[in-house]
Amino acid sequence: MYSVDGNDEVNEITDVPQSDVGAPLPAVIAAEHHVDLIYLIQEPDPNWDGTYVNVVGSDTKREGIACIRFDSPCAHFFWSSQ
Repeated sequence: MYSVDGNDEVNEITDVPQSDVGAPLPAVIAAEHHVDLIYLIQEPDPNWDGTYVNVVGSDTKREGIACIRFDSPCAHFFWSSQ
């Protein structure tokens, strides 16, 4: 297993679409020369007052996905922040 050390560096990316905070359903597609991160984006409801949640399923109509491509990555890892 890979161990993080002082040679590792994390670069925050701030100019990408906000992922859905409830269920972004991320997918990672990796090839030899790039890694794609695909996820559902947040679609704010202008009428939401914070007192209810929207339950969605596989038949829920949704638009809006993001595909972020990382060219020539050295490596990619799955990591839990918890």
